[in-house]
Amino acid sequence: MEFEKLIAFRNYYWIEIMTECRVHALRILITPHAYPDLVPYDPVKDNGPWRYDPDRKLHYWNPTHCLEFMHEGDLMVRDFRGLKYFDHHKDFCCIDHQTCPDKNLFKPLARLRFLLPG
Repeated sequence: MEFEKLIAFRNYYWIEIMTECRVHALRILITPHAYPDLVPYDPVKDNGPWRYDPDRKLHYWNPTHCLEFMHEGDLMVRDFRGLKYFDHHKDFCCIDHQTCPDKNLFKPLARLRFLLPG
């Protein structure tokens, strides 16, 4: 899915920094909803993990951190340009790299689990 379409007409909130892992995970919520209890994040003006230069139409982030975008809402498969699956990282996992049930998941099975949940 094109990133620009994913973020268009949405609100952004930098909601947390996960420091439990060796690589810190910085999480940005992308949502069509407004949450008055959260502080809005503006990638053009704010000094944070995700920066956007509208003149050059370029997005920037610090590659020494794991920048995670959490999209609230449905994503329609028909809107995807394609799907690409990757092997689970041998050391890093948002669950626990020792006990994660997806650690050794064969890529074709991962595809099926994504397309046919449940």
